[in-house]
Amino acid sequence: MSEIVVGPKGEMEWDPDNMETVLASTGSWVYRERARNQALDWMDQHLYAAMKFKSSRITALLKSMNARGIPASIPVERQRGTMAHNEGKVIGVRSAPGSPVFHSLRIDWDADKGPHYNVMVQVKGFATFKACFRFDPPEGQDGDQWVKKMQAKWSR
Repeated sequence: MSEIVVGPKGEMEWDPDNMETVLASTGSWVYRERARNQALDWMDQHLYAAMKFKSSRITALLKSMNARGIPASIPVERQRGTMAHNEGKVIGVRSAPGSPVFHSLRIDWDADKGPHYNVMVQVKGFATFKACFRFDPPEGQDGDQWVKKMQAKWSR
């Protein structure tokens, strides 16, 4: 499955050839916290969908626990960047080894989308869900440099 851009105006499949249309149709969450919260909600919804591919019993157990007010979660660990622009820096979190479904939430910047959260939920061989949640950098700040500062702070 290709990446989806999710914004307050809607969702669209990411197509770099129609970048302006996709970004205008989806919009920005404006604040980083709003983008993060929406990304976490989206990830939770898609974790259940992915778990169904793996095991319907696990999904039923997690839903039952949540319905009773018992927080059910999959352990996570820090995720370090592997690309040249973020290599070695903490860029987010991902599921711990041995988790039934891989999932990650990371902060990133690129020239097309600007500052954004990337979310991925994957069951190998069954399904992959990927989404981007855009937000604006603080007024007067360069988005790339601002994201790098956040990654450096998290990496301490």
